[in-house]
Amino acid sequence: MAYAAPAGLPPITGLWAALPAMAVYALLGPSRQLSVGPESTTALMTAVVIGPLAAGDPARYAGLAALLAIIVGLFCAVAYAARLGFVADLLSRPILVGYMTGVGLIMIVEQLPRLTGVPRNGASA
Repeated sequence: MAYAAPAGLPPITGLWAALPAMAVYALLGPSRQLSVGPESTTALMTAVVIGPLAAGDPARYAGLAALLAIIVGLFCAVAYAARLGFVADLLSRPILVGYMTGVGLIMIVEQLPRLTGVPRNGASA
């Protein structure tokens, strides 16, 4: 639910998006050890892509986010059917580590204003 906020969506959206995805993966996924669920990377990329298109309209934002999720799901299904999983093996470990480090830093910077706002509001109450 926490990753819905960086994506610009209400927290309940994260819950409703995660549950069906995990259930489908449990039935169709190839690995029992793989951890599946929403992640900060997806939330940030959703916000970057959807934000400008929504033009500040929350209903349009939610609709575009849902459409993006469906398009990505269809793309993944096509990639699975075409046996394109080997493409992920072409990414080197340093590239993946650098990418995840960058996403982590972005998440920290995004959360700092929220974290400093909570103590200020609590102290004034």
